[in-house]
Amino acid sequence: MNRTWSYLYNSINTNGFVLFGLIDPDKHYEENGANLALSMEKGEADAILVGGSTGAEGEIISDTIRSIKKKVNIPVIIFPGNAGAVSRYADAIFYLNIKNTTSSYWGSEFPFLMTPLIKKAAIEPIPVVYMLLEPGQTAGWISQACPFPRQKPDLAVIGALSAEYAGAKMIVVDSGSGSRLDTPFELISQISNEIKIPLIYGGGIKTPEQAYTVIQKGASGIQVGTAAEESKDVIDLFKSLREAMKNGYNSRNMKPLDVQAEVRQAI
Repeated sequence: MNRTWSYLYNSINTNGFVLFGLIDPDKHYEENGANLALSMEKGEADAILVGGSTGAEGEIISDTIRSIKKKVNIPVIIFPGNAGAVSRYADAIFYLNIKNTTSSYWGSEFPFLMTPLIKKAAIEPIPVVYMLLEPGQTAGWISQACPFPRQKPDLAVIGALSAEYAGAKMIVVDSGSGSRLDTPFELISQISNEIKIPLIYGGGIKTPEQAYTVIQKGASGIQVGTAAEESKDVIDLFKSLREAMKNGYNSRNMKPLDVQAEVRQAI
């Protein structure tokens, strides 16, 4: 039951990071979603996340996952947008706790209602805490979240620590799909410095430069959805993101003398 999580954990330990491709089946249904997933895999994504804030449940999500599984070999993981977003065709599902929701439904009823469906589907649950940052976008509105303010990273740090203390295996920090705000690099750095579990960032990652800095600042991975939808060459996009993440991880682990040598070489 821990095969997918072991794969992700080993990927982080071996490579320093994971790269998730995110597909919304409400936008990319069945074959369309499968072709997008195949391009992500060819671009060296580690896993495919399937989910969305609206319309991504029931037959829509099952049909799309089944089509994706016919084309890719990497794990397919459900990122549920509602209790009905469970499918026996997936390898695993993020068992979400939405840290900053103000709704009793999203805070307790949502995971409660998913539980028997996950059991019947016999798929692997991965305990994940979901933290929404400003602006939150559609995900923030749907989940009735009070997004963590970007100018108060200490609050996000407390939220992340409480997730770790409660037993989460991973934290997903999200500004919301398609966010146009700058990536909160320093907030990512402060959270990463305080927690011991993997931190994944999503929301507005479009360039290798952003991917580089997110990993360099301490995150264990990124998820990319909107950028792939808008890209003319998804394979090239993902390969460039992965290379940037590799460089960001190497930079993060450089010794001071290594950094000085790199600066001298650049000069």
